[in-house]
Order: sequence, then structure tokens, then C-alpha cells
Amino acid sequence: MTGEARSRGLRWLIGILLVGGALFSIAGVLIPLLAAPDEPSSTTSIPEADRAIDGLRERSVYVESGDRAEWQLDVSAARELIGDRPILVAGFAGKDTLQAEAPYFRDAIAEVQRRPGALGDLAEYDGPMEATCEAIAGEYPDTMVVVLHPRPGFETACAGPEFPAHGSEDEPVSWAEGVLASAGGAGAPRADRTDRLPLIDGLVPAYETGIERLDPPPGDRDLAGPFRTLRISAYVVGGVVAAAALFLLLRYGIIASGTSVRERRRDRRSARVSARADVHALADRVLALEREQAERLLSEEAAPDAAYVLRLAEGYLDLARRIETAETTGQYAEISRQARRLLEPDATPAG
Repeated sequence: MTGEARSRGLRWLIGILLVGGALFSIAGVLIPLLAAPDEPSSTTSIPEADRAIDGLRERSVYVESGDRAEWQLDVSAARELIGDRPILVAGFAGKDTLQAEAPYFRDAIAEVQRRPGALGDLAEYDGPMEATCEAIAGEYPDTMVVVLHPRPGFETACAGPEFPAHGSEDEPVSWAEGVLASAGGAGAPRADRTDRLPLIDGLVPAYETGIERLDPPPGDRDLAGPFRTLRISAYVVGGVVAAAALFLLLRYGIIASGTSVRERRRDRRSARVSARADVHALADRVLALEREQAERLLSEEAAPDAAYVLRLAEGYLDLARRIETAETTGQYAEISRQARRLLEPDATPAG
């Protein structure tokens, strides 16, 4: 196989790989969009829950803060602690959220107050938290949800309807609330709960201990959505294809630009050499006519037309000056054209 054939084959191979990579990248982006399941509708009757549902689509922690928040949570650290466990934390630190006066919390508060042994003064906290927790779990049914109240130290937990159920659900405390209580959220003084990260730090081992009683245990949550591997592969391949295409464009663009520059320089050199040769030929013609004039005068023959000789001499002097200052191919070509016109045989009058 000749070098040219190998080079042509390599170009075809590179082209096929680039086109194939581009098609794979496009498919990797379109398939998840077309085949992904519908996202949660996020249209509950509780505005706080709707906002949390949107914020938890591909994240495990959502915190809606306010200017006068009484507690804080390092969201990045909390998400790292939770990892891909099916645990969702919805925190409301703004004083204008989970308000007992909101009409959509009235039924929930009344339900808490009707419970045997319920403390009426806590219903205004428990009712809004429980209603919001159940609304979020309804949209993410295979997760455990924790809701943090704007007031430090008040929180609740619930599990979605598709979360694995404990065999003894007749216990006074639900499985999710038991995990939350084990995390240390219910026993410490509420007034000292301005940092909620310790609660999440204790929630994770409590959750791991709690799921040992579940059969089957809950699965991990795919925080990146469906077709994660395909999407990541498409991004990687697309980046490689884009980089390769950019490299080739720059490479061949530079080569083409360099070739064009070389060709222009070669044409200019050729035009300059040709112009000089034509001007030198014109100079030789003027000198020859001057010699002929002297010889004809001595031999008493008719001398060349003086006006013609003068015109050639003036033309030569003009072109000789112009060729010294010429720079472009066009200028050299014009000098050659005028020199050749002066050298045309029919321009010479009969002697």
C-alpha cells in the first residue's frame, strides 16, 4: 500500500470515528430526554411541599432559608453524608414557612390534636411538618423524608408508600420517626439546635441500623436520573469529538493559510523576476537603438526615429524607478505589461 493510500485510509477512518462519535453523543442526549419517566408533578395543595419537591428532583437535601433564619445547615456536607441513600431532607428556615395560620394546614393540625395523649401546644408544629412530609413522600414514594421546621429542634420523618414497610407497623412510633429519634434529634435540648448538620450526621447510621429490620431493604436513589451511564458517556464522547474536530479545523486551517501565503509569495517572486527581465530587455533595446543611431550616422544611413528612441528611453527610466518601489504581484505584472508593450515589433517605425 502506498503512502498516499494509507493517508487516505487514515482520513476516512478519522472521519468515520468523528461522525460515529457525534451520532452517539446526540443519541446519548436525546434518548434520556425521550425515554425518561415523567417527573413529579409538584402540584400539591401545600406550597412549601411543591417548592421542596422541585428542589429534591436530583438532590437529597433542600433548604429554603430566610433573612432571619434561626438555624443553619451545611447543605453540601449533608448531601455528602447522605450519598445515594433514599433519604430526602427538606428544611424550612424562613419564618414565613410552615405557619400554623395557613389554611391548608388546618386539617393536619386538627388531626394531631385528636390523637390520644397529644400535646395541643405542639400541634401547630407537628401538623404542618407532617402534612408537608406526606406530600413530599407522595411524589417520591420510595424514599424516607425528613422535614425541618423553621424553629430549631422541631422535625419529623415519614416514609413514602413504596418504601419497604416494617413488619410491626402497629407500633406507636412509625419506622421513619423511630430512625429520626435514634439520630438524636428528639433528646437534645431544642434551644441548642442552631446547627442541624449533627442531626444528619446521626441520621445516616440510624438509618443503616433501621433498614436491617426491613425485608427487602430499600434500594439506592439515582440522583442523576435515568440513563446516567449513557448520559455521562455521551458527554465524554461529545467532548472528545468536539476537541478532535476543533484540532482538525485549526490544523487544516493553518495549513491552508500557510499554503496560501507560500503561493502568494511564490507568485510575487515570479512576477518580480519577470518584470526585471522585461525592464532589462527594454534597457537593452534602448542601448541597441543608440548604437544603431551612431553607426547609421557614420555610414550616412537613415538614423532611427529620434522621437521613438526618446519614448523608449523615457519608458525605461519610468519603469526602472517603479520597479524599485513595487511590492505587490499586481504592480510587477503591470510593469511587465508596459515593458512588453514598448518592446512590441510593430511599435518600431521603419528606418
